[in-house]
This record gives sequence, structure tokens and C-alpha cells, in this order.
Amino acid sequence: MSTRRLINNDYSFGNGQADIITGLDECLQKCKTTLMQLRGEWFLDSRDGVPWGDVLGQRTDTQLLTETIKKALLGIDTVTTVDAVSVDMGERQALVIASIGTVYGNINLTQSLNILELIENDAIN
Repeated sequence: MSTRRLINNDYSFGNGQADIITGLDECLQKCKTTLMQLRGEWFLDSRDGVPWGDVLGQRTDTQLLTETIKKALLGIDTVTTVDAVSVDMGERQALVIASIGTVYGNINLTQSLNILELIENDAIN
């Protein structure tokens, strides 16, 4: 498979084949975009994304949060295992670090998320 490369969360155009990614790079990008997407946000598949509004709040259960992230990542067709997930919660930001097994090999994911934006957008939907 192949996917258009994202640069600053926007599709990249004008560079020919350099705008297309495959393999580990494609899988890593899919993992990152899954974490940034609210469940139900994409009209073609409402199961994609993470139900952030269900797991983030004043009293965030870190075990539930970790399991929710694992489940979302395992929903990606090229992901075979999620070996470890850790979430470092700040007041406004969360840092997700995960070791992921894919059909292409292992990848290490590091993704920063704006917690307030995720909760706010989930309340809108």
C-alpha cells in the first residue's frame, strides 16, 4: 500500500514520488494520525480514531487511557502488536510513547497531543 505524506498535518504535493510513503513510514504516520483523530470524526469509518472524551478528564484513569490507545493502534491493518505504551500527562499536553510491531518491522512512536483541543473537539461532535 501507499499513502500521501503529511507535512505539518497537511498533504504534501508537488514532489512526485517523494510525496508517497510506504512501509514503516506509512505505518508510523497512520499510528500518529489515529491518535490525533477523534472516534467517529471520519465519515467513511466512524470506528477510526480514539474516544478521547471517554478517557480524558479531571480524573483520568491511566490504565484505561493506555488500553484505549492500544486498542486504537491495534485497529490499524498493518499493526500486529503494541508491546508498550506510556503516557506522560501534563496540564495541557500528553506525550504518548509506544513500541509497536508491524508487518514491516518494529517502530517506536512518540506523539505529543493537545489534551484541551482533543476534549474540546470531542464535546463539539
